Amino acid sequence: MSTLDRIYKRLAAFNFFQITVIGDLEIDGEVHKNIRQINNDSIITTNNWEQHKDIFFNERMATYEDSYTIKEKIKLELEILEKLPINEDIYKVLKDLYLEYLKAVPVDTISEQNHTKKIIHTAFRDMHHKGWEFVFRTKEDYNLFTDLLTNFFEYKAYKLPQNKIKIKTRTKTAVAKVLREIHELLSNENKLSTDIRYFELIKILSHFEKTKQKDLYKALTR
Repeated sequence: MSTLDRIYKRLAAFNFFQITVIGDLEIDGEVHKNIRQINNDSIITTNNWEQHKDIFFNERMATYEDSYTIKEKIKLELEILEKLPINEDIYKVLKDLYLEYLKAVPVDTISEQNHTKKIIHTAFRDMHHKGWEFVFRTKEDYNLFTDLLTNFFEYKAYKLPQNKIKIKTRTKTAVAKVLREIHELLSNENKLSTDIRYFELIKILSHFEKTKQKDLYKALTR
């Protein structure tokens, strides 16, 4: 095998097993806060696989067309993984770990519904016997907010609406509890106390729009 072939194989696996991270980024001498990027913390290893495997999976699934079911995405992912050139032990182990992960995903139960969104919907459903209607005034508002949450946790692009989403009175405590539970279930990257972008997303809800970050954190952890 030529040197170029060995370099190609190493880079192919190296570039495949990475995730995006949030951090400061310096551009032309100016530091930009909370920028999604690829850096040294992006590298997946056998040591951090358990910590980052869900993020890695969600980001890989996000590379496929939204019209594909999760079952179709996983089938394509298995084909890509099978063809991935690997000649280092660490990537052989990572490949096996990822194969096990993919084969364990319950595709029969989530094939027609986004897995992340299902967790979010379930959290709101179990919040109160009225479900989402206990909090949101319209189904459109509920769908807008849950779509934003889904894109946030799946590292997809999203844009916060200019107008705040008005929620019903006397629901602040219930909403805060659900949002904390959702973060605990879906975020493997940031602690709640330091997840600034999550707080910014929450502030589109009318009850929280003027709440300071430290007070918002207290509300969610009360």
